Amino acid sequence: MSEEHIHCRHTHHQHPFTKKLRGNIGEYWTQIELAKVGLDSDRIDKVFDVLVLNGSGRYALEVKTASKSVREEHGNCWTFNFKLETQLAQNAFDYAVCLGMDEEGKEVEQVFMIPHYFLYRNGQGSYCIFDKEPDASGKIHNCSHNKFAMCKLGFDIFCDKPTKFHKRKMKLARELLAYEDKKQQELVDKFVSVFADETIADPYQYLIDKYGYSKEYLYAMRHRLKLTNYYDGEWHENKHSAKKIERDTTMTPKIKKLWALGYTRDEIKKRLRTDNRVVRRITKRLGYPRINPNRHKKKGDKK
Repeated sequence: MSEEHIHCRHTHHQHPFTKKLRGNIGEYWTQIELAKVGLDSDRIDKVFDVLVLNGSGRYALEVKTASKSVREEHGNCWTFNFKLETQLAQNAFDYAVCLGMDEEGKEVEQVFMIPHYFLYRNGQGSYCIFDKEPDASGKIHNCSHNKFAMCKLGFDIFCDKPTKFHKRKMKLARELLAYEDKKQQELVDKFVSVFADETIADPYQYLIDKYGYSKEYLYAMRHRLKLTNYYDGEWHENKHSAKKIERDTTMTPKIKKLWALGYTRDEIKKRLRTDNRVVRRITKRLGYPRINPNRHKKKGDKK
């Protein structure tokens, strides 16, 4: 056998896995896992790939496979793509079984069961799921690693009766749809609470020290969460922001005391002889309502 022929055979056996071969592995692997929990299934080459046969119910699955992609900044990830015209159409299937595979596309490393209703309502054709949570300086409120952690379910969910199956599926879909808004609000609450805490001399530095956020991240979050009006110049380290922090630190306990006695914002401004913007900024940060509920306490106060 010639050296050239040997080289050709070697090259032939080292060919990379095609997308179709990886897809076939995913579908067969899914059927094996279904069989392990006692479920029969059929491969169907239509909008979806596998039909689960469960006595009283039949569940349609779309199997998606993705090789691990190495990203130095935020860790490794898997990208799953869906066809907008067909796979994101209403009631196209029940679940997308997304298989995160190794870099060669041969071994399954992670499984995500994503309800189709979420995909349909979200209307996004591509999802990049990271294999770990990014470090604090790179955290974002809709981190895909944390978001899709709730989709790490076993194949035994397809053993459920139709009523229980669809109830669980819709519950998970609603949680996924609400995830980003929920996390964004948690982040806003965290930022607001830190800046409203009188014991924290430098809220900006506190967030950096405790949570590991970078200055660039905090600047980005100010715009992303539209918090500019909350903190005004406090996000920028300059002589003007230093004066604001010092003034607000002094004014906050005085405003809280007068508010508890039933004073309005305008009355507080006049009594403390300060700027209206200062009173509005601090009361907004403290979460005070438009009308002081303690107003009745001020009756008879002739001061």
